[in-house]
Amino acid sequence: MLFNTLIFLEMKSTFKGSQFLFSLLFLGIIGVSCKKSNSLETNFLQKELQLLSEITLPFAEPSGIAFSETLQKMWVVSGGDQHVYMLDTAGKVEKKLLYTGIDLEGIAFDVTDSTLWIVDEYTKEIVHLDLDGNVLFRKAESYSSKPNKGPEGITIGKDHIIYIINERDPSVLLELDSTYTITQSYPLNFALDYSDVSYDQLTDTFWILSDETNAFFSWSKQQGVIIKYLLPNVKNEGIAFDRTRNLFYVVNDATAKLYFYR
Repeated sequence: MLFNTLIFLEMKSTFKGSQFLFSLLFLGIIGVSCKKSNSLETNFLQKELQLLSEITLPFAEPSGIAFSETLQKMWVVSGGDQHVYMLDTAGKVEKKLLYTGIDLEGIAFDVTDSTLWIVDEYTKEIVHLDLDGNVLFRKAESYSSKPNKGPEGITIGKDHIIYIINERDPSVLLELDSTYTITQSYPLNFALDYSDVSYDQLTDTFWILSDETNAFFSWSKQQGVIIKYLLPNVKNEGIAFDRTRNLFYVVNDATAKLYFYR
């Protein structure tokens, strides 16, 4: 793009010294502007949370978590054995679902019919499951991303709109329409990567987790980042919010632990 602009300016120029200098200055301004647009946002409120407790899960590589206020249950996907586990609010495993994935990453609870939606990074599929793990629907999403930098989280927003968050390259939140086709993409530039997303219906905002940034963020489509919540470690892969108890449930891929924050 810069090369084409230079050719154009040189064709129009009479090669006088002042006009040539203007061309170089113009190109320099474009280059600085492009570099600045790729930098991360950092100017927002930060808060630290209190770690109340933690438990070691009896399966490897937990990489996504969903919570139901109504059922008072949570579901965690395992990147180890590629299953989904149902837990009580203390973190005790009560059930292993039937479904087996390939590279399971994210999970969401659907309050409209008490079902689950999961996303698989390798196949880029969203899969609709009942609470036993039977497949109700599945669809592979069509978009480009770098290898092993695909979909990491899934959530259900206002008006039952499904969203998928991509880890990076590109760093985007994808919005699906009623046919589960990508209809809109929201660029994200406030974290090093994006490992999960969870919608908060009361505030119409999203909790967006970053593994490499050691934090999660309150974010909205209208305002962008509202608050950054600091976490003490890396490899946090899943987040859910329990509004009744005012608790954040965070699962960590490396430690295989479930953390309770307030």
